[in-house]
Amino acid sequence: MSRSERDNQWALYKKEITSLYQKHNLHNVMQLMNEKHGFHASKNDYVKRLRLWGVRKNAKKNHATATWKFIDQSLKKRLSIGKNSDVSLHGKHYSKRRVQKEISRNVTQRDILKPACYDPPTPDGVVIRTPPGESLISPLWVDNLPWTLFKREIESQVISQRYLIETQGQYLDSGGPNAREFNVCNDSQLTTLQSPTTPSATIYPFDQTNLSTADQLNTDLWDWTILNDLTYSSLFGTVSSSAFPETNQLGLGPNPSDAVAISTQPALSLLSELAQRNTTDLPSFLKRYTINEQDLKLDASMLIPTDQAALFHFFSSFIFLITNNILTEHDIHQFFTWVVHNSCTWIVAKLLEITPTVTGDVFANKIFPAAIRTCETEFVRKLITRGVDVHCQNKWWTPLSFAVQRRDMEMVSLLCECGLKPEILHFSILKSEENNDTLWSTRNNNLLSLLLALGADSESFIRDEPSGYPLVSAAAEGEVGAVQLLLGAKARTDLAIPELGTALQAAAALGHKAVVRLLIEAGANVNATWDFTKSHRISLPFLAVFMTPIQLAARGNRGEIVQLMIQSGALVNYCPVIPHFGLYTIEELFSEFSRRGSDDEFLLAYPIQHAAANNNMALVQQLIAAGANADSRIGTNYGDTPLQIAARMGNIAMAEMLLSYNADVNAPPGKYDGRTAIQAAAGNGNIDMMQMLLSAGADINAAAGWRKGRTVIQAAMEKGHHDLIALSLHQGADINAKSSYSGGLTALQAAASCNIELLKTALANGADVKGAVSPEDGVTALQAVIRRKDISSLNILLDTSLDVNELSPLKPSDSFRSLQILCPEMTSLQHAARLEWTEGAKLLIDFGAEIDALPSQPGIYALTALGWAIDNYDYDMMELLLHRGADPNAPSINFGEAPTAFLFALDRCCSDEIFDLFLQRGADITKCWESKSAMEVAISSTTNDISVVKKVVDTFSQLAGGSYSTVSQRALACITVDKDEPPDLDLVKILLDAGANVDAVDTDTGETLLQKTLIEPDVGVIKLLLESGAEVNFLATEDRGTPLQTAILYEEPEIANLLMDYGANINALPAGNRGATALQAAAIYGYIELARRLLEHGADVAAAAAPVNGRTAIDGAAEHGRLDMLQLLLNSYPYTETLPIVCYPITGSEALTSIAS
Repeated sequence: MSRSERDNQWALYKKEITSLYQKHNLHNVMQLMNEKHGFHASKNDYVKRLRLWGVRKNAKKNHATATWKFIDQSLKKRLSIGKNSDVSLHGKHYSKRRVQKEISRNVTQRDILKPACYDPPTPDGVVIRTPPGESLISPLWVDNLPWTLFKREIESQVISQRYLIETQGQYLDSGGPNAREFNVCNDSQLTTLQSPTTPSATIYPFDQTNLSTADQLNTDLWDWTILNDLTYSSLFGTVSSSAFPETNQLGLGPNPSDAVAISTQPALSLLSELAQRNTTDLPSFLKRYTINEQDLKLDASMLIPTDQAALFHFFSSFIFLITNNILTEHDIHQFFTWVVHNSCTWIVAKLLEITPTVTGDVFANKIFPAAIRTCETEFVRKLITRGVDVHCQNKWWTPLSFAVQRRDMEMVSLLCECGLKPEILHFSILKSEENNDTLWSTRNNNLLSLLLALGADSESFIRDEPSGYPLVSAAAEGEVGAVQLLLGAKARTDLAIPELGTALQAAAALGHKAVVRLLIEAGANVNATWDFTKSHRISLPFLAVFMTPIQLAARGNRGEIVQLMIQSGALVNYCPVIPHFGLYTIEELFSEFSRRGSDDEFLLAYPIQHAAANNNMALVQQLIAAGANADSRIGTNYGDTPLQIAARMGNIAMAEMLLSYNADVNAPPGKYDGRTAIQAAAGNGNIDMMQMLLSAGADINAAAGWRKGRTVIQAAMEKGHHDLIALSLHQGADINAKSSYSGGLTALQAAASCNIELLKTALANGADVKGAVSPEDGVTALQAVIRRKDISSLNILLDTSLDVNELSPLKPSDSFRSLQILCPEMTSLQHAARLEWTEGAKLLIDFGAEIDALPSQPGIYALTALGWAIDNYDYDMMELLLHRGADPNAPSINFGEAPTAFLFALDRCCSDEIFDLFLQRGADITKCWESKSAMEVAISSTTNDISVVKKVVDTFSQLAGGSYSTVSQRALACITVDKDEPPDLDLVKILLDAGANVDAVDTDTGETLLQKTLIEPDVGVIKLLLESGAEVNFLATEDRGTPLQTAILYEEPEIANLLMDYGANINALPAGNRGATALQAAAIYGYIELARRLLEHGADVAAAAAPVNGRTAIDGAAEHGRLDMLQLLLNSYPYTETLPIVCYPITGSEALTSIAS
């Protein structure tokens, strides 16, 4: 039965239960209700419900008297210290009038006259608190906010235009010229009336001083219309009547566009996406940033095609968001792109032509980069004329970089004429959505030439890249024209960058022959690499820069470039890494290659090795003719020789050619993943290659390499090559040859890893079932079969003398990151449980596998078989193991203070079914995990069903003694709150109903549930906690603010308002490190509506910043570009004589500084 259904039943029988309780004892009431209605509830439930209803047996009158006497005394005591009070009794709110009436009825006059001199315990059901939100409201001055002034300036302009138009209409009605067309100029002092057939007439200027003051203006002024007989085709279009061919309805001057109606949905979608990023809906999101809720009330229904008020409102709302730094640069770009796409830049231009205001100045500077990115050169020119800062930039963009990104030569010239240095950032040379080419492409040679002509340094004009980057980057792209331009501008060929090396290295690596030739002709050194020293650590992503151009060309199979390099003096037996870094570093690198399991070792190889790896026999011959060593490799055993590479590739002709040049057929295998030539042939299943190598004297029993090496028979068994296995055995291969030290396999282990037929073959040919396992990263034959989940092979091995409880190797390496390495010493049963192979686990148990075996080496994956089943949420495996004798109260993991299997299940994955299974098998619910009880473990788990927690709570409530009360008091503190995992509301209700202390503190974090929930807020949970009396005024610590401060810093102003309703201290000190008072936090995030409320309730504008990385409210608003917030705070600053000192450190925009001054 659900909670709501149960509550409905209690409500249905409330009157009857209350009546029975006055006549009978509780036991009889429970029995009567069960017999009459079949209604059954525990004694504990009855007691809680009667207490909730305020029912007291045989003492109703006395209880009421005591309760109201307490309330009367409490109200007097609170009033004596200046506190007003709200009274609730059993959840019901009592008005002040009702409270006085009940006191008069229940308390004697003598008691009423007694002073409040004692402090009795609070009766059940009584809640007395300060009325929500009650405090003295301080008036604020908001008339001079930049946004307010900007709106008034626009309104003033509109009124001026309206006056002129009405004056023109009166003039025409009185017999003036027949003006079928006229133009309203933006200059309010002069309006001309003209006709296509008559000379223009002059309307005399009017006296603007007769206008109402700005303070008297209101938004109703937007509703005026220009002449009743005029209609408009669209919101942004032209007048349909021929009377107004050049005048737009706004009174802001001519509209140069003939655009038709446009969709505002893209712009609204932008705001909706922004709201969603802040996890709220659009109206709530916009409400955060304005004092007047109507200022930013936007929705599609407002935008009627002929509604000029909506047009102004729509554009001005974006201006507000932009100038208060609510929209990001990306958002501003999206908005302005939409404006340009719909030919509406004239609206923005006209809005910026009004009398200069701080909002207008900031808006102009904010949209300046967006205008450059949209290639609006004339608009940019107007902005520059208006005085925008052409040098505005940050570490991610500059104006010139945007112009170059758009390949806009006219814009580049304009900006450089205004004094910008010809320097750009890296992003601007790349391909983009607008340009499918880089700056170096042939079609952009004119732009590159322009930058160089304007004084760009050919080596360093990309300022966020190292010197030399332009030439190297252009060479890497193979752009001959750009390379020629840069070389012509004196770019040096010997400069290099970490990612690509020198220009010649980059061109050779990527096969740009023409650029290679051009660079060699310009004097580039054919053997040069990046200028590194021993202080540089070799990093795998940048390893290519340590290779010579000829190595890189050979690696890329660029035969013509290799030939050109040889002709130009390139060294064929030179590997610069060896003398620079030594073999110790080389050892580390090859070990890393092996761990990654990749072919990166070929990054450290000679040109001939690269040629062999590319199967380029002609290039191999070409290099040998130039003096290359046929047995080239790094050191004596790092990497493969050319012959071993040819054997891996199966290229018999190349192998024969190399043997003809005296290549060593028995060269030892590489230390890491190496194979001799014949081992490589066996692994690839190439019997012809193997026979040829045997004829050349290859050793059939050559030892395996040190890591992941294989003998011939091991390699053939691992890959399942039956004919090569037969040939190897015929040639005398040792089936019990020793495996490699790390990651090795005996022939039997290799066969067990492959299939049952090979397993039978290995056993038939004398493979030792007790063969040694590789000391590092090895695997037993039994475990190899379990990995394949082959029940027949498992039966075969178990029928031999194998030890069913044999452990995997003790010593893991860092070569692999798989689970069997992270958890050494696993038994076969543990492997089967880890792999969720129930059938195999059953067979292993039948053959005597130890069920509760615990790994001796501690670790987070050192689990028993039952521990693995729990970790995998594998109910069938749990059921099997518990049925076959697994102990639910034994440790399930060897790590820390190990929990019992039951507690481990409660922590990891408990469902109703699993909970019941463990209890049925004797799980002890009184056991603890370290200091946590089973109830606390269940509550703290984020994977358990709520029903499981309810079962644990119910089971605990039946325990004798006071343990249940103690645990239930701490319950709320056990709830885990993670990112994206707010507390479950139903769980909180269950625990509160069970008697949990709403202010219980988590001993690990030192926080209550309310404090933890603010990090990942759930409004329902927070409301429930507050209604349950949660404390809201915890003091800040070094790293944690008060709940109110935390809510704002985590961008939850709605929750902050809720906390204020419940009496949160608005002037509490902030956290010591990166803390902020409530007002400072609101100022930083621009929550002006919240800041207004805080200021009205006495928030301290001058409060000191946190000692470490703190900001005052004024600094926070300025630093984050909150224009109107800054003015609001300055208006409220109490010490006007110190304002110059306060404002001196402001480092925001010029507009912010002007406000402060």
